[in-house]
Amino acid sequence: MKARRGWTTAGRLATAVAGVLALAGAVPASASAAQAEPEPAPTYRCVLLETHELPYAVGRHCQAFNGAPHEGPIYGRFLIESPREAVLCDVFRPFSGYAQLPDRVEGRYCFRIERPGHPHELPAAPQSAQG
Repeated sequence: MKARRGWTTAGRLATAVAGVLALAGAVPASASAAQAEPEPAPTYRCVLLETHELPYAVGRHCQAFNGAPHEGPIYGRFLIESPREAVLCDVFRPFSGYAQLPDRVEGRYCFRIERPGHPHELPAAPQSAQG
């Protein structure tokens, strides 16, 4: 009996199943996995934030979050937050800011941002009742 050359039905089926399984592994398990949340911006949370010379801002007594560098130049967009306000510092050449934690962080091209109901925001001062 002579061996038949070419693909058998079982061989074709096995190849098709292997291809489908390989494609299924490349597809995310759910739609939410495909639409992952964007990574948060590097952030500095500071006790004091000086913004009187915007677009230049200085945070004092700070901690770094979300991959923000502790020392040296800061490249790219980042946030500086304090209990009362926050600024977004944008890209500026050659670098966007400079960190020297915990003492200070400087932003070179910053703008105030609104943070309604931000967890670090201090409550408003109570109004005195006048009668």
